[in-house]
Amino acid sequence: MSGRGSRGQHYYGHDDRGDRGSRNRGGNRGRMGNRGGFGAPLLNRYSRNKYGGGYKGYEGGHRSRLENLDSDVDMGGTSGNLPDSMRERFKPYSRNRKKRGTLTSRGGVEYYMPPQRQTRDGELSWFKMVIPQGKKLTKDYILKELTAKSELPFVPFNFQYDGNFAVFFVNDYKCASAIKRLDRVIETPSGFKMSIILRTVEFPMLNVDDSFVEKLKVVLSRRYDASQKILDLSRFHEDELFRAEGLFVPLFRVSVLSSVIKLIVDNVPEIQLMDFSDNKLSTLQPLEMLHHRCPNLKTLRFRNNKIRRMLELDCMKGMPIEELVLDGNPVCDIFKDQSSYIR
Repeated sequence: MSGRGSRGQHYYGHDDRGDRGSRNRGGNRGRMGNRGGFGAPLLNRYSRNKYGGGYKGYEGGHRSRLENLDSDVDMGGTSGNLPDSMRERFKPYSRNRKKRGTLTSRGGVEYYMPPQRQTRDGELSWFKMVIPQGKKLTKDYILKELTAKSELPFVPFNFQYDGNFAVFFVNDYKCASAIKRLDRVIETPSGFKMSIILRTVEFPMLNVDDSFVEKLKVVLSRRYDASQKILDLSRFHEDELFRAEGLFVPLFRVSVLSSVIKLIVDNVPEIQLMDFSDNKLSTLQPLEMLHHRCPNLKTLRFRNNKIRRMLELDCMKGMPIEELVLDGNPVCDIFKDQSSYIR
């Protein structure tokens, strides 16, 4: 349709005064009309009570599909149907998430661990302290800074490098917590904050390398009585030299026991007595190396260890052993009296 204005102007437009083909009005709406993508009225997708009825320009009418597209939508709802805990956004990688079985922060002040996990078999648990990129900082710098700023004094054991990480171990829960609280507190020379990771472990890692073997030789030579051909290995991990070097060297680790037996066979084959008391030994397999290498060995003492099976003693078959002491081991509880297992 065309029309002419008062001054000869032409107007071109569509006359929508009729009902035919009208859209977005109360009459015939065409194929889809003011419906949603699935053929349902758009208004039915929302709660009229929730949005308070009609929208501007319409009193109770349908909401325009082009209106208010950029406005925020309250995904949590404003009617109060959801509890506050469900309205909070889930943050899967938040630093405050708690993980069962690990130390977690309580109020950012104290690190908590259940009392039953602070000890293992009646003794203090071990904790592994990891310093990312610690190899660049050096051992002296790390221990100096931690010792100066820690609330509690601590003794680091078995300091070593694992790739670029610096690793050491602490045998006390409170000391480990005090060190962990220094996470991202100490500023390094490069301008970054020192990160500290804490983990629980059964016992410290130990690198059995050439330098460690040399330390073993010194300890064994101090414990060996050449005049009586007796080697005292009781409470081996508590040796003063190990503590002075910051080392925890448990004889119950197979790698350590194997290294000790090899040094004995190579250096003092004339030995007659060895005392392994109070070392938490549960396996004796490394002693197989003594066969035909220590022909004068007569006495072995394993008092107060953790030997649970008689099969562990099979490695000594054929040795000229005259005295074997097993007092304080679980294997003794199997028999009613000593005569049952003493041969």
